Amino acid sequence: MKDEFIKYLKGLTGLNAIINGKIFPQRAPQSASAGSAEKISEPYIVWKRVTPVDHDRHLLGPSGLVSEVFQLFIYDLDSETAETIAQLLRLKLDGFRGDMNGENVRSIVLDEEDDEFEDRKDGSEDDSYTIRQDYIITHLETVPTFP
Repeated sequence: MKDEFIKYLKGLTGLNAIINGKIFPQRAPQSASAGSAEKISEPYIVWKRVTPVDHDRHLLGPSGLVSEVFQLFIYDLDSETAETIAQLLRLKLDGFRGDMNGENVRSIVLDEEDDEFEDRKDGSEDDSYTIRQDYIITHLETVPTFP
């Protein structure tokens, strides 16, 4: 599901007009390219899957329903831009159901959202404004069959 989810995010035209495709797993790279001193410019999004994948079961075995929680961290120096990105994500994700790049998504729920400032590790004066959103994604998976 994670590949389909990230592909979906990267395909959101309005989002990518703001972040230029800068969506990173776990954490943002320290530089724009290997061997470069140029830092990744904001805004950007960092994502991670934060809970074990929950494979739902019933008395007869696997049900085929799976739930996963993805956290999206929106970083920018400007709180208004970060809030615009968060609102765009909420409008495109919260309540989504249907096909997501071949994955049968039953529901996406925005579970939690919060704001914070993050001190720069490079000692610069600019603090990074961060919004964290937690999305619960429930989708179908193939159920194993046995002879």
